[in-house]
Amino acid sequence: MNAHKQPDRGDAAKPEAHDVFGQVRDKLLSDYYDPGKVKDAVAHFYRKGKSSEQAATELAKSLHDPWTEFQSKNELARIDRDYASGMRESGIWISPKTSGYPEVQAVLKGYSAYDTPVRAGDRIVSVNGTDCFNKDEPAVEKMMTAQIGSSLKVEFQTPDGQRIMTEFQVRETEQQKASAQVIVGPKGEKILYATLPEFQLASMNEFDDAIDKVLKENPDSNMPMILNLRGNTGGSIKSELYFASEFERDGVALKRVMRDGKGVAKSDLPVYQLPDGDGSPDGQRVKYLRDARVVVLIDDASRSAAEGVTMSLADHGRLTAIVGHKSFGKGRFYDDFTIGGGHLRESIGMLLSPTGKNWDGEGIYPTISVERNRDPKAQDDQLNAAIAALENAPH
Repeated sequence: MNAHKQPDRGDAAKPEAHDVFGQVRDKLLSDYYDPGKVKDAVAHFYRKGKSSEQAATELAKSLHDPWTEFQSKNELARIDRDYASGMRESGIWISPKTSGYPEVQAVLKGYSAYDTPVRAGDRIVSVNGTDCFNKDEPAVEKMMTAQIGSSLKVEFQTPDGQRIMTEFQVRETEQQKASAQVIVGPKGEKILYATLPEFQLASMNEFDDAIDKVLKENPDSNMPMILNLRGNTGGSIKSELYFASEFERDGVALKRVMRDGKGVAKSDLPVYQLPDGDGSPDGQRVKYLRDARVVVLIDDASRSAAEGVTMSLADHGRLTAIVGHKSFGKGRFYDDFTIGGGHLRESIGMLLSPTGKNWDGEGIYPTISVERNRDPKAQDDQLNAAIAALENAPH
């Protein structure tokens, strides 16, 4: 990137017809959620000597926003070829903010690295013998993308300085499912334990159906609940608002900040009016969820809508505790556009909690911090802590 060279202001100011760079630049200028940042990036961008697609890619990168990028038609074709040939990511996400040995930001459930001892906060020292010092996020994640069935040797350093080597086979990514079941705590109390892997329509329907089944078999309106949002990578705002509204009766579910044509505007996103205790399955489920004592489980991979729902429920006083590891820290939302056969993903706004708290870039700190055991076969210490939080809290 040549952002520090003398800017070619004339080139940046005059879009060419059918010019990919011009279209990407203009879309960012009109829609990007931070108008000052994008105007500064465009004003100092040096395009000379770059193809239209390369310039578009580098302009998007110059925002240093991990959720805004442009991928050319050729790059998309390469990604499709790699996937068709069996190339898969390990599930280790690298923080874009680190220097030296790159820091692990999250390890995603369902991916091959999830069953290794690598954890958020560790630093990647080498991959298959190649030193990772001062390598950036895309480079390291590419090193940890390999053919299904191949082995990866990853050396990492724990926060206390210990160096560990782990070797694992890259496998097909496992699709996560929503679920609900009754578990029994050490004091004999029945607890509804529900997992939601993402905020998309299919998972939301699975979740509601699973809750309905449990409540039909266990008609106990006083049964507390553990909501497992560990590994939940987010989804649509509409699903996020609906889900929060299942637990909240009225008021503001979240606040939204985005461009309004003149500048940046903040608006309230209200709780949906849902059937509550009307005798229908939906009404019975909603009444239970709105009255139940709830503990939320989060981890380093809980992001976006998972964080928004957690913050919304906390601000509404609906949570007994938040248990687990600090969450990912994604409060912005994006839209997708096809330009010149390529793909522009662009951050167009931010979500805040009902009281205006911002978790973007910081994550949510649990009220009860419990690290995931490095032994994947060990007992679930985070779940045990959530059970204890419910059983020790006043009813």
